[in-house]
Amino acid sequence: MLKITSIVCLLACGISVGVLARESERPATQPAPPARVTFYAAVVQPGPAWKAATERGQQPDLAAHLAYMNDLRARGKVLMAGPFADGAGGLIVYRADSIEEARQLSRDDPATAAGVFEPRLHTWLVNAADVAQPPR
Repeated sequence: MLKITSIVCLLACGISVGVLARESERPATQPAPPARVTFYAAVVQPGPAWKAATERGQQPDLAAHLAYMNDLRARGKVLMAGPFADGAGGLIVYRADSIEEARQLSRDDPATAAGVFEPRLHTWLVNAADVAQPPR
């Protein structure tokens, strides 16, 4: 009788340990991922026509580039743009329906077409709450 009781206790303990192990394997409840807004970020580097000995403001086709950026802003195609303070290029954030449209907007930039700028485009998934907050 003692032998049967011992076997039953061992089986019960084994089942309990198995249930507890399975409980610990369950993933914790994950929060819902944040809503995302898609933008296209162009990290702009100096291109082959960039004149290293010339100040940023004096680069060829810069006036045409700035006029083009103003036109894109007026059309709602640029969220923000500007040079990096360290002189290592700049960033343009496009509002476009696709990466192909953003590439075309970038190619149509007079400074890119002239080889002064060399952009690298990336699809950028931004937390929607960050876009909804006004700048400080």
